[in-house]
Amino acid sequence: MDVLIGPDQGCPTVPELLSSLIHGAPPVKARALYDLSEAINHQNSIAEATAPAMTVIAALLTHPSTDLVPLPAVPHRTDTLTSLRAGLLRLMAAVLDDVGDEAEAASRRFGFDCRKTRQSLSGRL
Repeated sequence: MDVLIGPDQGCPTVPELLSSLIHGAPPVKARALYDLSEAINHQNSIAEATAPAMTVIAALLTHPSTDLVPLPAVPHRTDTLTSLRAGLLRLMAAVLDDVGDEAEAASRRFGFDCRKTRQSLSGRL
């Protein structure tokens, strides 16, 4: 499955990152959330792996493993998250913003066609 930042760049796979969001300790969850964002939404882009990951993220919002989990800061990030659920919501909002009509028009101007991925996302959420 196509990702934007993945194992070739030293990032775990999307399934490994999603598993870490469920089973990891808070510092592991914080890093997994950051890496997942890079894998499926790097620089406001979307990839083939984005739609299936968003389905899991939506399910995680009510999963007990995300309940009241405060996240420590990730050293190379300037923003701070208050909780895992807040981070998941922020990632969902970013992806949804990046699959809008304006994003599609901009991607076409740069030679990319994101219509297939947008259709896949709209069918899942």
